[in-house]
Parts: sequence; C-alpha cells; structure tokens
Amino acid sequence: MPFANARPATGRWADLANDPGLYRAVHPLENRDFRHVPFLLLLQQQPTNSIALFAPYILIALVFYFLLFMPMQKQKKKQAEMLKNLKSGDVVTTNGGIVGTIVSADQDTIVLRVKPDNVKLQFSRSAVATMVVPEGQK
Repeated sequence: MPFANARPATGRWADLANDPGLYRAVHPLENRDFRHVPFLLLLQQQPTNSIALFAPYILIALVFYFLLFMPMQKQKKKQAEMLKNLKSGDVVTTNGGIVGTIVSADQDTIVLRVKPDNVKLQFSRSAVATMVVPEGQK
C-alpha cells in the first residue's frame, strides 16, 4: 500500500484500500509498470512529409527507367539507324530467319537475293532484324 501510516479507509473508499488492483486502475501514476510505453509510442501520429511518403515510389520509377526503358530506347534508335542505312550489297537477316543480300532498296521495301537458287524476295524494311557481319570484320 502506498500510504502505510494512513488511517483505515471506510465507506466507499474501503474498496480502494482493500484492493490494490482497483487502486492502480483509478491512479495510473502510482503504477510504476511502464512496459506498455513502447506500444504507445508506436500509436502516436507521425508527422506526414509528402516527399518522404512518395520517395520509395519515385525510387522504383527511377530504377525502372534506368534498367528497362533507357536500354530499350537505345536499342530502338540503333535499329532505326541500321534500317535507314541499308544499301545494296549488304547481307541481312530478316525477322523470319531468312539470310540474303540486298539487291535493291526503296523507301519502304528491300529486295533480297537468297542463296542457293538466287531467288529474289521483297520485304518491308522493318522486317530486317540484323545485318550479317562479313567474315573478315569479326
């Protein structure tokens, strides 16, 4: 009991004097048990900072841009440059896997000569996948 030299309680306060648990419930400061304080700290409202709130999303967007979109844009530019510079005599591979030599090249189409029978096939420029590098330049 917190007050050892106090006179005995009577009346409605007698319940408080005889039941220490009830006394602690009424007087929480007398209870020196602070095990619940960390949980109360977690329940406090944190100040909201909009930049700190969206920082993970911005970081993820930057990672996606630098790892996915930027290399794809470089590859598209390189492919467009290659298609623009196609000329007669270049050996190319189409998207379908046909390897041939360009006989003529127009604005939109190219004509390929395919070995062994020297068959001429007409393709769209966009059907060209890669240029085949000659053996001496590897």
